[in-house]
Amino acid sequence: MTSNDNLWAGWRLAKPKDGEGGVEARSARRVREKRARQKTVIELIRETRLDMIRGDHNLVITPDEVKAWQANIQDQSKNSTLELRDRINFLVSSLAAGAKELGWQVSPPAPISHVIQPPSIFTPSEFKDLHVFRKLQTTVFNSIQHPDFWKLLRDGNRLKGHRSINPEILSWGLIIYQAITQDGLLNLKVVNALPMFVNSMTIEQDLAWIDVFDWHPKGLKKKYHQGQDTSYLQRQSVCY
Repeated sequence: MTSNDNLWAGWRLAKPKDGEGGVEARSARRVREKRARQKTVIELIRETRLDMIRGDHNLVITPDEVKAWQANIQDQSKNSTLELRDRINFLVSSLAAGAKELGWQVSPPAPISHVIQPPSIFTPSEFKDLHVFRKLQTTVFNSIQHPDFWKLLRDGNRLKGHRSINPEILSWGLIIYQAITQDGLLNLKVVNALPMFVNSMTIEQDLAWIDVFDWHPKGLKKKYHQGQDTSYLQRQSVCY
């Protein structure tokens, strides 16, 4: 075990404070665990560099030594990201302190940052009516499979005026519906831009797709531009 005798003060071990219970007790336990992990780093370095443990001045620590310590720490901590972070960051901060306070010639490795994921934009309330959407989606899907729909898609209804169903318009509506419900096309700007990319339509047997490019299509309203000097869309494909 690590002894505090002849231990340079720059090896700043975590100092737990006893808590009476609840959150304070759990916090104190976590600090004790962190301190124990830090001590394993000290013991690792003590095996080959007792002069560092004492805090001698003007030491030279080679990159190979640092890499060896990192590799050893990674092996010890391979089952826990938390343990790896605590050990590596303790090594990094201690080497940096030695360079600053004792003139050590060393290049400390980069610390490991704890990245906190942003909360999801999707909450349980967002899905409360999902069953309604699924029901409607099933109804529409069944209607699309009906022979009468395909007859309309091929021939239209041969009516005029507001009752007319144009096969081309119907087919584009089908593509937009499929893109939104099947391909996850949720960006309203992309949906509005689809008519601008009619010429990029490609058909291969029973598959059709549209390539959306990263430039402002001629005639696209300015409110749908993402910026005066920025690209409108990244290249992507909308498939049906």
